[in-house]
Amino acid sequence: MIWLIISQRKKYQQLLKEGKITQAEYGRIMSSSSSYEKSTLFRDDNRINPATGLRMIGGCDSGGNPYGSSFNNSSTSETHRTRWE
Repeated sequence: MIWLIISQRKKYQQLLKEGKITQAEYGRIMSSSSSYEKSTLFRDDNRINPATGLRMIGGCDSGGNPYGSSFNNSSTSETHRTRWE
C-alpha cells in the first residue's frame, strides 16, 4: 500500500515537471494524498486487545489473537484432551 502511494507521488511529480499538470493541481493532489496517509490505515493508535490486554499490531494483538479474542493454546493440557487423542 505504501509503495503505491510513493509511486503515485513520483508519477504526479513527473507530470508536474513535464508541464502536464499545474502547481495548483499538484498541490491539491498531494494534500488529498496526505490526508489519506493520515487516515486510520496508517495511524498507530496504540490499541489494546480488550480480551488479552496485549497491544494490537494491525488486526491482531502481539500474541496473534484477533481483536476481541483470546485464544489460549492449551489444547495439549490433560483437561482439554479429546477422546481421539
